[in-house]
Amino acid sequence: MRQGCVVLSLLTGLLCNGTADADPVKLSSGGVGVQLFGDANLRFQFVGPNVNLVGQSFNDEGENRQYLVTVHAPQPERLTPGQLVSISTDVQLLHSFATLDRGPFVDVKGTLHFHSRLAPLGCGTPDEFGDFSCTVRAPFTFTGDVGVFDVESGDFLSPLRFVGQGIGSSTYFNGIHGNGVDSFSYTFSAVATPEPPAVFLVGSGLVLLWRHRSISTRRRPFADRSAYRDREGREQRRSTAG
Repeated sequence: MRQGCVVLSLLTGLLCNGTADADPVKLSSGGVGVQLFGDANLRFQFVGPNVNLVGQSFNDEGENRQYLVTVHAPQPERLTPGQLVSISTDVQLLHSFATLDRGPFVDVKGTLHFHSRLAPLGCGTPDEFGDFSCTVRAPFTFTGDVGVFDVESGDFLSPLRFVGQGIGSSTYFNGIHGNGVDSFSYTFSAVATPEPPAVFLVGSGLVLLWRHRSISTRRRPFADRSAYRDREGREQRRSTAG
């Protein structure tokens, strides 16, 4: 573990220097899935202009860790429907097997950062043993800095910087051994998902615009009628004066 942290520190410095002046790749599709228990694995696909990076990483039950996940607070001590939780995470890729633009296998290392607002838990019905699971969904933003390395020689090939957004979800389980987060899933999208307040404001603006136009349309005939009466009165006065 200590050796992996040292490697990651050196890698972080290398990536920061290599990608400081590079424009980030704006992701249009793909996603990241992280399984924390059982067959712990991480799968990713980053798709953007002229980039298609696909790969996976594994953690065994021993000390051999290929990725590390830091889950941001708050996290539930008890799974209660409606409780606000975070699906924000930081992922450190120590090793992964991937292909870049359908080329030969490469090793991808780096950091991934997912940031999301708090969202409420939705829980299912307990089974006969009292076990149940809860899920949460929320929009997220993403930044990532990774390096691409040759699998055989370990030589550094190229840096990549990503930015993206989409919808993320997390699954929690409740069992005899307590509560825990089981998995995270992040799906990238090219179009930003508006927050509910933003949708409300847009809808309210459209309603106000419609009402303004409707009132203006109803008032216009009366304004035209008043102008017509004024003109008719002037013509009658001219006839009398003549």
